[in-house]
Amino acid sequence: MNENQLKAAFKNWEHQQHYPELPEDHEDVFLAKLNAQKSSRKRTYPWQWAAVLLLCLSVGAGVWNSLLPPPSKEVASFQQAEAYFTQLINYQLDTIEKQSLPEGKKFMESYQKQIHRLQGDYQQLYEQWENQPQQPQLIQALIANLQTQLELLTELQEQIIYFKNNKNEEAIL
Repeated sequence: MNENQLKAAFKNWEHQQHYPELPEDHEDVFLAKLNAQKSSRKRTYPWQWAAVLLLCLSVGAGVWNSLLPPPSKEVASFQQAEAYFTQLINYQLDTIEKQSLPEGKKFMESYQKQIHRLQGDYQQLYEQWENQPQQPQLIQALIANLQTQLELLTELQEQIIYFKNNKNEEAIL
């Protein structure tokens, strides 16, 4: 097909198309829809600006964090030790909470009060360390506190086992 034949085929096709009759007020309906669309666009601008602001803040925070010096070896090792001790303490607490010992209720409450006091001390030390991260004594005190919590929980668990064994021996006799 050459160019003239294509033009003739398109003209023929155009004449064969039947367009629907438009109502007389179609221009008014179109303008009303167009105006409604324009007003809805105006409402989205505050959301768009909020999204742009959030994106800029996120990027800025990422850049700021990348500019901060990496934590020292002491801080990194403290974070590892803290994670390890926290995991062990949580495991011990879960184990103790699962065990019921009606006779030793006051005994267990005493230990729990000591644990809560130690945890409060830990939070205070941690806040001090966040304010003064260059103090190695605070890191040592934090680790010592976690060790003390773990030792106290281990001792409590041993006492619970001891009470249960005595209870079983009394039941046998």
